[in-house]
Amino acid sequence: MELRRFLSSIASTPPGPRPSFQSFHILETILVIGREAPIGRKRLAEILGLGEGAVRTLIQRLKDHSIVSVLGRGGCALSERGEELLRELESRMRDVGPVRLELPWSHPANYALIVHDAVGRVSRGLEQRDEAVKAGAKALMILAYQGGRLMMPGFSDLS
Repeated sequence: MELRRFLSSIASTPPGPRPSFQSFHILETILVIGREAPIGRKRLAEILGLGEGAVRTLIQRLKDHSIVSVLGRGGCALSERGEELLRELESRMRDVGPVRLELPWSHPANYALIVHDAVGRVSRGLEQRDEAVKAGAKALMILAYQGGRLMMPGFSDLS
């Protein structure tokens, strides 16, 4: 399954009001459902920080693409195709989670995500930072590990 095409098809806007969720919410939804299924719409909305209406639309789109199965009042779970997509996501990235590090900024929450084989897709990291800020982040630092060296793309070798 080509991940980028899949995300675009779910995030695309059919006629009508634009949904309040973005592509990263789709990925997060798949990861959360994979980890906590069966899960209800209300709990999913709390975790994602979205309204129940947006989550209803998101679940419906995932259902339309055969990624989730709705279990009635029992919530939803990943379908076989959804499990396949989850395995693909997990092979490409690792969710480290909250980290406690002394960093050059005073933001109360710091979070780490490792994305495998993505160095070639990041030039300076500005596009990724801008997307993270649009999604509600205060800042984003991208570090790349390649050839035994820790780099800040476009800026310096930190090794």
